[in-house]
Amino acid sequence: MLARFNSLNFFKPLYVLFFMIFALTGIVWGQGVTFPLETIMIEQQTGKLLSLRVEVATTPQEQQQGLMFRQSMPYDQGMIFFFNQPKIVSMWMRNTYIPLDMLFIDKQGLIIAIQARVIPQSDNLIVSPKPAAAVLEINGGASDKFGIQVGDRVLHPFFATAKP
Repeated sequence: MLARFNSLNFFKPLYVLFFMIFALTGIVWGQGVTFPLETIMIEQQTGKLLSLRVEVATTPQEQQQGLMFRQSMPYDQGMIFFFNQPKIVSMWMRNTYIPLDMLFIDKQGLIIAIQARVIPQSDNLIVSPKPAAAVLEINGGASDKFGIQVGDRVLHPFFATAKP
């Protein structure tokens, strides 16, 4: 009696292998983007300078991924999104597992709004009240902890506000 050919069983090891390769490289889960890490300074209205390490998201692919799928982030780190032109920015927390503070920044580096402790995994839109040239995302509650307020200034060459 001839053995019946079952294509599913024949190709199953190949399916598993390809899935594992894609999953490990992040292609399946959208985690294939790596971000450059830079230091930014925030000049507070009190005169204090705060230093943060941030991942920089400038390309559409980087901005789309953002901090999605992260389980944690060091407390003094964040991610900054730079935009070519100031615009009303809409963001959400889909597939973002950590609470964040979102700081909306104008083209001069001035923080124009802070949305604190944004709820993880929410599809609710967080919208800048005015056109923003950048958004800085930090751990939820960090703006309170560090004393960051609307009116503080982000110092970075993008804003032409870098200190020598």
